[in-house]
Amino acid sequence: MKQTWTMALSLVVFLVGCQAAHMPVPEALSTAGRLPVQGRQGWKIKEHLRFGSYEARDIDRSWVRGGDLVVNALELNRRKQHYSFTLRKGAADHWHVACEVLLRRGMVDAEVVDVVFADRSELACTLDAIDREAARWTLALAGEYARPLEGSLVSGGTELGIYGTSALKGGLPAGTTTGYEIVRAGRPVAAVEVISEGAVWLPETAMEGRDLFAAVATALLLLEDLRAHLPGES
Repeated sequence: MKQTWTMALSLVVFLVGCQAAHMPVPEALSTAGRLPVQGRQGWKIKEHLRFGSYEARDIDRSWVRGGDLVVNALELNRRKQHYSFTLRKGAADHWHVACEVLLRRGMVDAEVVDVVFADRSELACTLDAIDREAARWTLALAGEYARPLEGSLVSGGTELGIYGTSALKGGLPAGTTTGYEIVRAGRPVAAVEVISEGAVWLPETAMEGRDLFAAVATALLLLEDLRAHLPGES
């Protein structure tokens, strides 16, 4: 039976998931409390995420759209999805976030194994502050093949790095993205675990940016790997 690298990675993810795996927490966030996420279980209908004092409301996710082009042994795939939400803290709405995720893949059917020669995922989000005028941030991430996405969070002249990881607590690689770190001036200032139920770590002492980081974490928790929607995937 034909096997693909993606299917092999899926098996690794399954085996890891059976052991209640977690991403490693950056040392800089070791004193920050772990905020478990509620609401990731079940169907993606009427999604509703919560962690700490934050709540993602009015989550709107489009159907996965795209198309496939097959020419002899060559197959080209494209998938796209939009999603948006409002982040609430307490009784007040703080951020409105709109995202688009895009996947492009090219593959050659070599009969014994599928040879994937192009596989790029991209995430682009706009984050608009509801309680402040002209406060807009843009999140732009990209990654090749099954490697974790990375990129930046930008507003005006301020830029922070976003770095995905496939590491697991204990040092074992997972074969899939386990979480992301938000980095400012080379130092992690927030983190989000995207495997299992999910978890978020936010700065406790420096309140500046805490709500923004919570909005970014929510966007990453809602990010769906579109490879599962390609032909032959499950």
